[in-house]
Amino acid sequence: DPIYVRDHFLLVTVALLVSVAVKAVIAAFALRIAGLSKRSAIGGGIMTAQMGEFSFVLAATAFGHGEPGSGLHGLYQLVVAVTCLSLAATPLLITVAVRFLPRSAVESIDSTGDTIVIAGLGPVGNTVVEALRDQGHPLLLVDRNRRLLAPWQDTSGVRCHFGRIEDMDDWLPTIGHRPCLEVLTFPIADTSALVTARLRAMDPELIIIARSPYEAQVELLRGAGAQFVICDERETTRALLPMLQEALAVRDSAATQTSRIARGDRPTASGRNPT
Repeated sequence: DPIYVRDHFLLVTVALLVSVAVKAVIAAFALRIAGLSKRSAIGGGIMTAQMGEFSFVLAATAFGHGEPGSGLHGLYQLVVAVTCLSLAATPLLITVAVRFLPRSAVESIDSTGDTIVIAGLGPVGNTVVEALRDQGHPLLLVDRNRRLLAPWQDTSGVRCHFGRIEDMDDWLPTIGHRPCLEVLTFPIADTSALVTARLRAMDPELIIIARSPYEAQVELLRGAGAQFVICDERETTRALLPMLQEALAVRDSAATQTSRIARGDRPTASGRNPT
């Protein structure tokens, strides 16, 4: 009720400040106990300091039955006013809270280096690593399997990170700069699309090469933000056609030889068949 707020402006203001401060302190204390750093706990407490919508239900149940002008009705009006104003102040609380929250590595590291990040160390991933390492490129290998990372742990010019490639905040401090290129070698297009979209949102300038098992999923990865997509199906077809032609040539040669033998032709000493 705007009229109630106008007539009891001081009371509403004090109640609003006290309720927000008390809830922020309680929330920050709980977050601190949960293991967050001091600044993160304070930021989280401020961010959640507004009164919840359930306050309307509690106020209506406790004080909503009072007659207009009675003390209960006044308390109901006060709770509703404080709740509405605290909800309206949420953007301001968030603006203050983010000043206490730690900046992500993506935000704090804005320079781009020459490191190439390779995600997935299956047969394809290891082949890519060997080729790029031989060319002298600094590499960061990311995989969720420690066993696959182990062979590269002590390799010069190669760093390893155990974790998920989409958790950019975790592995970015390992190299200290943004990578110049990321290669997603695992052949799961749906997962690659999700990872690509997340990486693209974090770093719009990042160059991403992804792998798709099927032609139909190439556009999915391109739409997610991958500039280059390697399609297993397409590359298999390209490799298969020359082999098919070679196999047909071998078959034709064998068929010709069989036909000559069936006719009783025998090569002469000069290598020519008798006429």
